[in-house]
Amino acid sequence: MERSKIVAIITGAISILLAIAYLIIVQILDYRDMHPAPIMQIILDLGIGHWALGIENYFFILLELLTRDS
Repeated sequence: MERSKIVAIITGAISILLAIAYLIIVQILDYRDMHPAPIMQIILDLGIGHWALGIENYFFILLELLTRDS
């Protein structure tokens, strides 16, 4: 076989292996149960509170959280 054909076969095999590995990783990540954190927990975890959001937005979010039916 010519060198170019061998390189093409090896490159194709690597490409197929990478594609299969990618699909496996996507399936594993999709299989996990991923629940988003509550917005208030994110704000408290970051420790930014009303400084990053602005005082008006902070009170608006707090009001929304307190008045929602859940």
